[in-house]
Amino acid sequence: MLAFITFVMWGFSPIYLSAVRYATAWELWGVRTILFVPFMALYIGWDKQWPKVRDLLRNRRQLLATCLSALLIAANNILFMYIVNIGRALECSLSNFILPLVSIFFGVVCFRERLNPAQWLAVALAAGGVAALTAVTGEAPRYALVMSVMFATYAVVRKAAGLPAVASSFLEMVLAAPLAVAVLWALHNKGLMVFGRLSLGHDALLMFSVIFFLPGYIMYNQAIKVVDLSLLGFMQYVTPILQFIFAILVLKEHFTWDMGLCYLAIWAALMIFSLATFRKKEPPALEN
Repeated sequence: MLAFITFVMWGFSPIYLSAVRYATAWELWGVRTILFVPFMALYIGWDKQWPKVRDLLRNRRQLLATCLSALLIAANNILFMYIVNIGRALECSLSNFILPLVSIFFGVVCFRERLNPAQWLAVALAAGGVAALTAVTGEAPRYALVMSVMFATYAVVRKAAGLPAVASSFLEMVLAAPLAVAVLWALHNKGLMVFGRLSLGHDALLMFSVIFFLPGYIMYNQAIKVVDLSLLGFMQYVTPILQFIFAILVLKEHFTWDMGLCYLAIWAALMIFSLATFRKKEPPALEN
C-alpha cells in the first residue's frame, strides 16, 4: 500500500512541477532538499527514531551505502525536474515505463531472481518498443534511459544494504544539504534565483514542494525493504499512466500515432510481465 500510494503521488508530480516552472530545476531541488532536513528531523523526533540514526552512523557499510544512495537520488531528482522544466514530460512517462524492466534486469543480476518464459517475452517486447520509439523520434530517449538506470540503481543499493527507511532518508538529505546551499548561493549571485523576488504566493508554492514530495519519498524507501523489485514494477504502472495522460491532455505535448504504437508495445510488455509475476509469486509478508 505504501508503494502504491507513492506511485500515485509521483504520477501527479508533473502538475506541481509545471506550476513552478518559473524556477529552475536547480533551485527547485535546492529549496526542497534544504526544507527536507528540518521537516524530517521533526518527524524523527516525534517518532523517537534518533537511536536508529545513531546506529546507522556507526554502521560503516550502511553509512557508505547511504552516501551512494544520496548521490543517486539527488542526481535523479535534478534530472527529472529539468526534463519537466523543458517541456518533456512525455519522456518522464517513458522512463517509468522502462524503469520496471531495468529493475527486472538488476533483480536477475544482483538478487538472482528467476524469470519465466512470459516474463522474458515481456522484456523482449519492451526492448522492441524502445527501439521503435528511437526510430520514430529520430533520437534515443536518453533522458528516460539514464533516469531509469539511475533510480533502479538507487533501489538496489538501498535494498542490498538493508537501509532503515526514515533514518537513511534523513541522512541522504543531510548529505545533500551542503550542495543544495552552494547551488542556491550560486544562483543568487548570478541573479537566477526567484525565491524571495516574486510574490509570497510564488514563494509558498516553492516551499510546498517539501509537503508534496516528502511523504512519497519516505514511503517508497520503506516499501523497498519488504517488496521485491519485480513486484514494485507491477505497482509502478500508476505513475506513467498518470504522467502520460497529463502530458497529452494538459501540457499538449507533441504526440503521433507512430509514437503511440511504440508506447503501446512497452505498455503491453509491462502488463505481460506484471501478470506473469503476479501469478508466479505471493506478496511478501510485511516486516517490522
